[in-house]
Amino acid sequence: MSSIRQVGQGVYRIYVKGSLQTIMERTTHVLDGAAVRAITEADKQKLTGFDDELASNAMRNLAFAYKDIHVFDAHMTMDQAESKLTLLGLVSMIDPPRETVPYAIAAAREAHIKIVVITGDYALTAKAIATKI
Repeated sequence: MSSIRQVGQGVYRIYVKGSLQTIMERTTHVLDGAAVRAITEADKQKLTGFDDELASNAMRNLAFAYKDIHVFDAHMTMDQAESKLTLLGLVSMIDPPRETVPYAIAAAREAHIKIVVITGDYALTAKAIATKI
């Protein structure tokens, strides 16, 4: 998901959020403290490991990035807008299942209904949530 905001005279900032995997495919830089620098392969590996660790603990993770442009082009494609991003960071949250879910699953199993998980979540997150249930 992206949002474009004017941040100065003729300066627009494109804010982007999504899975870390998707954002990193489009990232060229990272905000490191107060400085922006080129993202390295070591950065990507460290972030991916951290994302996987959080996801394995049933955390839903969102990465945030941005890009500044100096001329707003209404004809800019999403691929153009969401490229050469600067990674800001990762936010993790827990979204616990409703209390009735384990009972619904038990009832479905008693009725010999095959249970299948279909989700837009990262597979590690979905597996961790299903295991907890």
